[in-house]
Amino acid sequence: MNIKELVFILTALLIVDLIAGDEKLFEMINQGLANPVIDVICLYILVPLFSLLLIVPIFCLIKKECRSIGLVALLSGPVSYILGSFIKNIVKRLRPFEVIPTRIVGPWETTTFSFPSTTTALAFGLAVPFILKNKKLGSLLLTLSFLVGFSVIYTGFHYPLDVIGGAFLSVGVSFLLTEIEHKVFKVKSEYKNMGTLKVTIEDELLKEFKEKAMKRFGYVRGSLSIAVREAISNWLKVKKRRSEDEIKRFREILKKVSGVWTGESGYKYIRKIRKEWEKRAERFGI
Repeated sequence: MNIKELVFILTALLIVDLIAGDEKLFEMINQGLANPVIDVICLYILVPLFSLLLIVPIFCLIKKECRSIGLVALLSGPVSYILGSFIKNIVKRLRPFEVIPTRIVGPWETTTFSFPSTTTALAFGLAVPFILKNKKLGSLLLTLSFLVGFSVIYTGFHYPLDVIGGAFLSVGVSFLLTEIEHKVFKVKSEYKNMGTLKVTIEDELLKEFKEKAMKRFGYVRGSLSIAVREAISNWLKVKKRRSEDEIKRFREILKKVSGVWTGESGYKYIRKIRKEWEKRAERFGI
């Protein structure tokens, strides 16, 4: 599963919920699917499994190759939960058991309001960053997240729309944090194998260089470094091109002289030119 498929599934669930009716769909899951076996699964099997949503990102912090994903997940989950709690106090939607007949499963403590489901937001916030980086592991964690969403409806604490809203919230937060992480680590990787160069130049030349650099690359941090790298790179290219041109001219001279001069004086002259050419070639690294 990828992020597009996830958004498609959530959108499809939202359409189904709007067509069927939020309360009607809640009753179908909470009461229509009521079964002692499912009660036991929700209380004693799924709850321990949900801990994987937290264990996996923490484990990733230890491994260097997936550290960035673990960090984003551990940020995305709490941020989604906090934003969801803030939205709850704005929307102020009452929980199902305070509005309609509801079957409660489990001794859970809850806050007053229902939309969005912060439990679902936390679960998806921990899982979605992995789907953006590692599809196999992300699919496993997303499956657990969907089970979290199902369980909070089945146990009577949230409407389906609460769960869908919490999931969409986490998708947005996770995508934003992943983009920020990508840009931060990209900048770090660009400067990873770079050294420093301290130079002293005249004030007027420095002033002119700064003006030109800022005008081209913008008045932002790092623009001078970019300009210096470009200037050095261009200078090296020019020197290399000049060296190649000079070597080419020497080769042409040798070719002409070798074909014209004969006798002892000519032979000595050719040796002299060859010697000079070898010196030049060694200096230019050819």
